[in-house]
Amino acid sequence: MQKCIKYTFCARELWLMYNAAAMFEVIDIVGGTDKLDSVLLSQTPEAVDKLFDIFICLAQNGNAARKYIGYDCDELPGKEAVAALTTVDDIARMRDAVMNAIIVGAGREVNFEEDVEVDLGLEELKKKRT
Repeated sequence: MQKCIKYTFCARELWLMYNAAAMFEVIDIVGGTDKLDSVLLSQTPEAVDKLFDIFICLAQNGNAARKYIGYDCDELPGKEAVAALTTVDDIARMRDAVMNAIIVGAGREVNFEEDVEVDLGLEELKKKRT
């Protein structure tokens, strides 16, 4: 199942999706997964510029997935529009949304019935009782 994070940008809903394509693009943007945290947690102009790139990448992947499923999707804002319309408060919210999208996209669902630890000693006792 594909999972996205909804983000409201200038009264428009954008869906951020971290999938395989986004993973490789994000790695290219930041220069490696080991540098992702320093980009997302830094307040420098360069880091915020990369945050915008990552945000747009995730929004493009979410938009593409939604189009594929059959949703009618609007055109996404470009980097210039994102940079011009983003407030200081938006940067913090955008950073949280990007991190949440990466966490959700990188996560996996666990079916607990298949992955439950089994106490073999207890199972043996149950067999003897019946």
